[in-house]
Amino acid sequence: MKVQPQYTNYIVSFSFKNYLKAKSGMPKVILSHQTLINRHNTSYVYLYSVKKSIQNDTKMLFCYFGMVVDGKYIGVFSIKQIIKILSGWNRMGYNLLNFHIHHLLFTDRNKIGSLLNEFSDIPIYFFLHDFYLCCQSYNLTNPNGVFCGSHCLNKENCGNCPYYENSVSFIKELHDFVSGYLSRAEFISPSEATKDIYCSFWKEIADKIRVIPHQSFVGEYRENKEVLSENSPLKVGYLGAANDLKGWDVWKKLISQTKETKAYEFYVFNKNSAEESDMHQVPVVFSPQNQNAMVDAVRKAKIDIAVFWSKVPETYSYTCMEAFSSNAFLITNEISGNIRQFVEKNHAGLVLKDENDLIELFNNFVLLRKEVQDYKESDICGPMSLADNEEIYELFKEYKTEEKTITQEYRTFRNPWTYVIEFSYNHFVKKY
Repeated sequence: MKVQPQYTNYIVSFSFKNYLKAKSGMPKVILSHQTLINRHNTSYVYLYSVKKSIQNDTKMLFCYFGMVVDGKYIGVFSIKQIIKILSGWNRMGYNLLNFHIHHLLFTDRNKIGSLLNEFSDIPIYFFLHDFYLCCQSYNLTNPNGVFCGSHCLNKENCGNCPYYENSVSFIKELHDFVSGYLSRAEFISPSEATKDIYCSFWKEIADKIRVIPHQSFVGEYRENKEVLSENSPLKVGYLGAANDLKGWDVWKKLISQTKETKAYEFYVFNKNSAEESDMHQVPVVFSPQNQNAMVDAVRKAKIDIAVFWSKVPETYSYTCMEAFSSNAFLITNEISGNIRQFVEKNHAGLVLKDENDLIELFNNFVLLRKEVQDYKESDICGPMSLADNEEIYELFKEYKTEEKTITQEYRTFRNPWTYVIEFSYNHFVKKY
């Protein structure tokens, strides 16, 4: 089987999800990186873990790696086979530029280590999608799903948390692993809010964290800024999955306690939330061919207010940027991480203390309507479009070489057992 990048220069990226199938935030980031990097005539080789664990994921029976090259699924390989493939490419004249580590969850770190050690002069970038390098509870929640409020893993802050004892040993092992590569590593944070939390947990890497938002803003969107009609209800939107960590339960409570006023129309924009009689369901299906689906849907509905009630610090929040791009007035809470920071920095809405303040605000229709109208009449407006942030290109362009003639064709054949693993994974093993 022929396995070959389409460009001379390439990077190798890793996580635990197949971004060709998964639809959450991290796969969306990885897809955008592949698109952007290919656009700069550089190949994107992506590896994701294919594993089977037992005993609540504490013991790993095997860990292989699915491979995607420039958006095309290639197959499942052992780490030794992957090292052989990359070494063969390098002998042919291909040029490995960077390693991008998006996540180390659900993987055998020793196998990743053997890959990094084999190519010991290649720069490594660790992308901070959540707080996995801070605590085993990588959303920083306690067992009840409530944000713990901690900014440091220690007995004083965390001694009463059931996650604490395991987290101490887990984080030490993880930090020991990552620390072995600090001389050639940087950490990429999507926001200052995320960087601040990481610095509080792991002070030693503070000077190695670079902030690069996932997106850049292009132009100005001047629609949905009209004066509100006197008797029209305000259109209020919830964007994203119906997940209580994202505030779905608070959203439903808000509707139940304000719907009798007839002052609002409630809209939900996502792929698969359950039908609810008291809110409009707007299907939004993100795909590589339709990456602007959410912005288009929210703009078409002319949403006046978007509520983001995340119960944990968000590292970025695509949906927040998509609502801002539609000139919706944003309402969030004090613990929502980058959402709070974005709203405050851009004067794009309100940051409230708790859900009681949220419901009280919505029950004061006159006040809220004035806030929304003032926002519409202001000079603040969202971008005409959201683009992949070209700063990602800066990470590897200094290592690029000129296009070269590849000296020979390189073929690799998989061990028959990898076909068994691949079939079992596709048909029997849960896809993360």
